Amino acid sequence: MTARVSRAARLAIAGAALASLLAPRAPLGAQTVYHPVREHAEWRAAFDSAGVRGTFVLRRLGGGDGGTSQPDDVFDAARARRRYLPASTFKVPNSLIALELGVVRDERERFAVTWPRQPVESWNRPHTFATALKHSVVPVYQIVARRVGEARYRRWLARLDYGNRDPGGGVDRFWLDGDLRISALEQVAFLERLAARRLPLSERSQRIVRDMLVREANDCYVLRAKTGLVGVSARSLSPEEGVGWYVGWVETDSASWAFALNIDVRKDGDSAARQRVAREILGKAGVLATGC
Repeated sequence: MTARVSRAARLAIAGAALASLLAPRAPLGAQTVYHPVREHAEWRAAFDSAGVRGTFVLRRLGGGDGGTSQPDDVFDAARARRRYLPASTFKVPNSLIALELGVVRDERERFAVTWPRQPVESWNRPHTFATALKHSVVPVYQIVARRVGEARYRRWLARLDYGNRDPGGGVDRFWLDGDLRISALEQVAFLERLAARRLPLSERSQRIVRDMLVREANDCYVLRAKTGLVGVSARSLSPEEGVGWYVGWVETDSASWAFALNIDVRKDGDSAARQRVAREILGKAGVLATGC
């Protein structure tokens, strides 16, 4: 005797099948594979002189295999593998996603002040998309986030293989005090692909964001970088969760290097050490050369 399936059951089965087809999936082989690492105990002096604790990762880019045959140069490899909230370093993938989806037209799109007064004075004026990235204007990127929506973030974080890929905790807060986490080693892996234009995005989106990230350009190098500070605009984080980031890459005529630094931010002045420590290590490594 053949069992009869009710119309409601058939609809439920069809709906489940459709949901399965539409559910975001990570691309095969997308999980970050860490490089071998080479510890640099001598880099501790840069952290000690600034009175902070942290990690630094440096990866030489380029070559036929994208540089993957070379170890990452690291101070504190255990911490380099530990995931933290990305804070405003997430503005890099966020900008890429927004441009790719068309929710932001280009770097010249303007944003009027529609938000309450903010504690950072530079946030209390109109911005273009480019200046919002430069000044790390959280309210602008929260507007962008609401345009994107959580479902599309979930798909794109998987496609970009960004950290733990989790946009939970509020669509306009998940990188500030929600569920998204990323390690210094994962930051470098992501930036390597952006530097080489190998992200699964249009050339246009990658070019615009690369140009928006330029912080210095001279006869010796081009520095593209982004800061991040966990705790700014956060709702429910303890002081012990404060972390400062400085990530980016340096291009010279002979080579390019991606880097990521994070430090504990426990007292006034700690956040100012981010760029100072990173630049000192990059100088010692011969990456930020002068007088070339």
